[in-house]
Amino acid sequence: MAFTPILFLGKDASKYEKYVAPFTWHFTLSHPASASYKQTEWDTEGTFTKINKILKENNNLQIDWMLDTPF
Repeated sequence: MAFTPILFLGKDASKYEKYVAPFTWHFTLSHPASASYKQTEWDTEGTFTKINKILKENNNLQIDWMLDTPF
């Protein structure tokens, strides 16, 4: 069985959490634009690392999130 974590970004997206099947990995974060408006760092709470861990353990895959790439 393939496991697909779901990431909701922002308040509007988080409204769809109720439609996620039980026992499905899902994460909710503030939208990165809100940090930009507030001129603060976007706190991802380690979510991208957690998603990669789930993918690696269950599907033997990972996503290159380019976390160390400056923009």
